[in-house]
Amino acid sequence: MDSELFKIFMSDKSPEEPGEYQKALEIYLDALADWKKQKLKSVFNKSYQAERLGETWKGIKRHEEQLTASIREQKAQKHNNLYLWLTVSPKPSVTFEDFKGRVEKAVTRTMFSDYLYVYEQRGTEQECNLGDGFHAHILLKRNLDYKPCKVITNIKNTFKDMTLVDNKEIFAWYWCSDEYKLDKVEYITGLKTAEGKDEKQLGDKLWRKYNDLETFYGNLEI
Repeated sequence: MDSELFKIFMSDKSPEEPGEYQKALEIYLDALADWKKQKLKSVFNKSYQAERLGETWKGIKRHEEQLTASIREQKAQKHNNLYLWLTVSPKPSVTFEDFKGRVEKAVTRTMFSDYLYVYEQRGTEQECNLGDGFHAHILLKRNLDYKPCKVITNIKNTFKDMTLVDNKEIFAWYWCSDEYKLDKVEYITGLKTAEGKDEKQLGDKLWRKYNDLETFYGNLEI
């Protein structure tokens, strides 16, 4: 017990008035007991967060974290801002190697927890212009510690010296529902059936082969 604090608290109470003195003493002791209880709870909470209460509580803490993450992800899916679909077309002055390096940097930024992307181009073998109009289609899963508006600001900053980030025809971005995400996974990995796509897809395959590029990069289970 803090004797100095006790003296201050009881300074205007007289033992000659036992009723008032006893009441003040009980208030002091009750407050001290409550404080000890709260302090002990605080220490327990810190030990829990530090995973120092044994394997059972460590398992409970990790289960709690999984539930919290699941709830946050469900909320993001409900608001259709868990997945970002991004198409980036660089300026003609940008080399493919520089563009490729920038895409690799962008998808591994901490504001994203997963990604899937593909490099494409607009040339054909028949027209002898393979590699013209190269671009990337990128599907990104947002790290929920980053707000959607911050993600867009950051991703624009990543590419602002390579393209016109405020022109949605060449820097197109959309937040995706889970259903739309599956459609984009299929777009990246499957066949395109629109008019002229067969010839263009053959051009993409040849161009990727010549540049030692994979069919796609990232996680199909994004």
